[in-house]
Amino acid sequence: MLVLGHALSDFHATIFTPLVETFRSGLGLTVVGVSAIGALLGVFGSTVQPLMGIWSDRADRGKLAAVGLLVPAVFFGLIGFAPNVAALGLLLAIGALGVSAFHPSAAMLAVHDVRRRASCSRWPTL
Repeated sequence: MLVLGHALSDFHATIFTPLVETFRSGLGLTVVGVSAIGALLGVFGSTVQPLMGIWSDRADRGKLAAVGLLVPAVFFGLIGFAPNVAALGLLLAIGALGVSAFHPSAAMLAVHDVRRRASCSRWPTL
């Protein structure tokens, strides 16, 4: 399930790229505006991940991973209704925060109880 969740999370993280021309023409974005929104996605989607990892250490990782899938699905799903550039930026920033919340918590869930999983494996453990 985490593999599917990761695929969905990464799909949402890249949702803006194929829609650049749609938003450029629809909202009158310049190349600089598109670049700024791309940087916004990078900051909130990737650079914030270490802070989300700290939060994940203190929170219920399962719930945080679930919220990290739900938030981008909702907020990135609404970007087509953004009436202006500010609303688009806000929707993308909140959605990207969800992506950054998913990754550290899901990584910890993937290695959770690794000894038990390793005992079921046909590969020897080191």
